[in-house]
Amino acid sequence: LAYTSLGVAERAIEEFTHWTKVRVRAYEHTAAQEAPYSQLTLADAIVKWDAAHALMLQYVRDMWDAAEAGRVTTATTSCREASSASRARPRSSWLPADD
Repeated sequence: LAYTSLGVAERAIEEFTHWTKVRVRAYEHTAAQEAPYSQLTLADAIVKWDAAHALMLQYVRDMWDAAEAGRVTTATTSCREASSASRARPRSSWLPADD
């Protein structure tokens, strides 16, 4: 179900990208793709899609590892475990170490 949602979101991003290429802004007579708001909206959507995709892949990896280890898990328990693990880590551990 999550993969389908990501596919729909990816298609929406593609459609928005195409729409901004062909649309001309009425009063300024410039392409919508040149408008800062369009660029910001597109960048925000792509970042959110990338984050959701990476999170979904991590959940699938976690469930796969649990299945190989013989542990019974569901998507709900996997998400809860990942969520609680991310809250337990201090924020500084998310950043790369300065060597």
